[in-house]
Amino acid sequence: MNDDTEQQTETQQPENQEAPQSALEAIERSVPVRAEETPQHSADDPDQDKEHRDRENQNAEGPEPENTATPAEESDKKPGAEDTDGDQEPDNTDRALTEEDLELTAEEQTSLSQGSQARFRKLANGVKAANERAVEYEQQAQALQKTLEPVQQMFTDSKLAADEIAELFEYGRALKTGDLAAAGKILLRQVKEYQLLSGQPLQLEDPLGDFPDLRKQVNDMGLNEAAALEMAKARRLEADQKHRQTQQRESEHRQAQQQQTVQKAVQDIDAWAAQTAASDVDWPQKEKLISARIARITQSGDPSSWLPQIENLYDTISSMSVSQPPPKKDPAPLTSSAGNAGGRAPANGAEAALQALNIRY
Repeated sequence: MNDDTEQQTETQQPENQEAPQSALEAIERSVPVRAEETPQHSADDPDQDKEHRDRENQNAEGPEPENTATPAEESDKKPGAEDTDGDQEPDNTDRALTEEDLELTAEEQTSLSQGSQARFRKLANGVKAANERAVEYEQQAQALQKTLEPVQQMFTDSKLAADEIAELFEYGRALKTGDLAAAGKILLRQVKEYQLLSGQPLQLEDPLGDFPDLRKQVNDMGLNEAAALEMAKARRLEADQKHRQTQQRESEHRQAQQQQTVQKAVQDIDAWAAQTAASDVDWPQKEKLISARIARITQSGDPSSWLPQIENLYDTISSMSVSQPPPKKDPAPLTSSAGNAGGRAPANGAEAALQALNIRY
């Protein structure tokens, strides 16, 4: 009797106990376990029951997957970014525009409106003009570089420091502008430097050495030294002026000859282009290819070589762009007919012969 009472007491639930919140909790309540294996939860502490249920559900689902990515990899990944594994197309935004880029394709001419085409051509013409100016600036830079190369080489060979070169230029400026006092100070310093380095006094030449008539007058007491030097100075200035005038005339003559040579070369090229255009149906396409290389051809020093270079380029293009013969059509069966009355006119001698034989083609 006592055993039945104890068993009934163990399985009987208290009246004030809450209903089980889950099947797992109902099983725990129905199966008696030892106190040290199952933690006791108080009915008065619902937060503790909820924490226990969450822990049991987490154990049943398994551990969360670990994130093996490094912080650097996480920072590199942006929302929406895809890993292309090297399949990304190269960026051609810095590629130089070609003549083909500045012309509308047949598809673009069909799809774009007249206004859009006009804006495109305006922009294309601006790019072409900028390219021409860039070529001109490059030619000017190259010409300037060629002019400066001997000057740079002269400075290098002189072994002079920057201040020494500046003093030489200052001496020349003072001498040419008539600032003889400043020129004399620089010259005296140079003479002193020479005497210290050589250990000998500088033997000056006779300033009237180039004017023997004046030196003779001074020696004969017919003219004093100062007056003779003034006359020698006047003669030197006159000779320098004549020399500069001669150089100016020679320079102008060379420039005029160069301009005439360039004009003749351009006229010869224009005449050749007009003659070639009249005899070559493919000239418009070939002209574009030749025009793209004109700047490089005209960079050569001799304008008389421009036309031969253009002719060689034209021959090369012509040999590479020989028109392929039209595809042959399947021959129609030759059938006798009553002639070709009302048909089209023969396009060549072969068709005329077939028509004369009353053979349909």
